[in-house]
Amino acid sequence: MSPQPNAEIAMVSFGIFVFTIVWLGLILLGLFAFWLWMLIHALRNPGLSDGERVAWTLVLVFTHALGAILYFFIGRPKASSFHPLGQGPAATRPSFHPSSPPSPPSPATPDAPDTTLRPPTLNA
Repeated sequence: MSPQPNAEIAMVSFGIFVFTIVWLGLILLGLFAFWLWMLIHALRNPGLSDGERVAWTLVLVFTHALGAILYFFIGRPKASSFHPLGQGPAATRPSFHPSSPPSPPSPATPDAPDTTLRPPTLNA
């Protein structure tokens, strides 16, 4: 047997090994980035109560990628259903239709102190 075929097989095997390690590294790096994104999202999600936030954080810390995938489909949609006051779809906002324009403020009574803010005047 000549040493040539064994060296060729070793080179091909080494190339496959390096290729596999590089791809696994990229996949693991992507999973870590996804996990970190979901962890930060869970901590900052305004649609979660404090108890839910703690529970999701523990799930993410102890189950890693599986917890991140679960949070992506179960916990993350709560952020899109949360709308701060005055924002969000028109169907969820309370409608305001005044029947008449607001009345002007009543004049101050003569006994009340003047609380109007005025710029200071320079006496020359």
